Amino acid sequence: QRECGSTEPRAAGIDAMLHWSDAPGGWRPSDKRLRDAYPPVRSSVLSPNGLYGAMAIGGMALALRLRALWPNILLNETHPKVLAFALRQERHTDLEPTAAITWFAQHSGLDLAGVRTGHELDAVLSAWATREGLYKGWATLVTHHPSLIFPAGPVDYLWPAFPVAQSTDIRSPTVQTGTARTARAKQGTTAIGYINRNRQEVTGHAAESGDDHGRMYVLRCGVCSHEYGCYDSDIFQRRCPNHDRGAPGQAY
Repeated sequence: QRECGSTEPRAAGIDAMLHWSDAPGGWRPSDKRLRDAYPPVRSSVLSPNGLYGAMAIGGMALALRLRALWPNILLNETHPKVLAFALRQERHTDLEPTAAITWFAQHSGLDLAGVRTGHELDAVLSAWATREGLYKGWATLVTHHPSLIFPAGPVDYLWPAFPVAQSTDIRSPTVQTGTARTARAKQGTTAIGYINRNRQEVTGHAAESGDDHGRMYVLRCGVCSHEYGCYDSDIFQRRCPNHDRGAPGQAY
């Protein structure tokens, strides 16, 4: 507050958990998404119930303070080391950050002459990702899953597009054999695991609709992990309502 003075910040990027889950192990859809998308650094996305205080408590405390000072501020969760790998395809550690600092200075065009440590690089990456995500329209990894809890109110987890081969969690008929492939072929677009041309995946059944639209299914976006209800007749053409201008999802 002292640094900002009368200027109200629009957004803040925080390298810590900004939303919680009461699912087993505390796992959130965003955690699973990152672990699936980037296998070489999946060990960096830990079980939320096993995180240290700074990640689980300190970051949330800061978020609560910022939201109290500026109710309209966008709070953005970040994971700078996984983000750096996603952009660079190389890992770095806090003990050996020099090469990563040099790379990021070239990638971002920022003057990082004063950045010396891995923690300082993480802070810059968090701020940069928040700015880039805000102005370039990155999708958020935060979903509407019923297990999620938001102590500081609405938050985002802005993330650039996933590599196609890693982002869709593909289980297509071309790579499946035997019983699973045969079952899917019989069920068509309503098969659990079916992914349409817009990367929307059928993840489960919902309640019967009770009207002429047919049965309802749950779809998950392969880009931003947004989940929503959809009637069976629309599955093949559905676009994500969260980031791809799709029609609003049905309640389920």
